[in-house]
Amino acid sequence: MSADPVLVERAGALLTLTLGSAWLWQASARERRAALETNAFIASGQAGAALFQLREYADRVQQAALDPSLTSLHESFSGEPQDSSKGVMLNPPDSLKRLSRD
Repeated sequence: MSADPVLVERAGALLTLTLGSAWLWQASARERRAALETNAFIASGQAGAALFQLREYADRVQQAALDPSLTSLHESFSGEPQDSSKGVMLNPPDSLKRLSRD
């Protein structure tokens, strides 16, 4: 007894479609994974650059706060004497107070 040639042909076509679909799905998954890895690498670099920039800003603000001329200028506006060794002490805005862990 031999197999029906039409049935064999259809089974072969179905197998080919199934294997092709599986291969395409895996290729798509590999591309998504590669894209996510690339995005993570780029985001990490951007975060490092932002951190570096914030560190530079913090250093500049700290230097300005310790500047005696800025301390005396702050005293002239606030009327409160400042200990120049501590730098200029300003009251943070309400939004920063809410973010404080203290």
